[in-house]
Amino acid sequence: MKYISMLILLFSISALSIYADEIIIDGCTVYFSELNNEQKEEIIELREDLLVKSNEIKDQLKSIRYKIQQEMRKETPDWGYMDDLNKRFFALQGQLTNELLKYKSKLEEITYKNNSKQNSLTIID
Repeated sequence: MKYISMLILLFSISALSIYADEIIIDGCTVYFSELNNEQKEEIIELREDLLVKSNEIKDQLKSIRYKIQQEMRKETPDWGYMDDLNKRFFALQGQLTNELLKYKSKLEEITYKNNSKQNSLTIID
């Protein structure tokens, strides 16, 4: 059950549109065009940093997944090695989730706490 919930969490977070015109956090919308230039630059840098980090982690996940598949094809797989690979795999998934949560937190900080135009936030129905 925990694997399914992790998968759902990863899927929902990865479905975020990273380069959108609007930023939606906790039901509130901030339009990118309404932010000042400093905020825009911070957000662009934050997005690029997230993409670099998440791509590195995803590459590592693919590598581990490939190693797991190779081991499973053997007549007598080494279950200890498989266990180690699975632990590394789920640790990396946790790391990816943490990176996405840090991104969301920093995004909130940039858009809400630094935003002097609080009236630009609108609640989504």
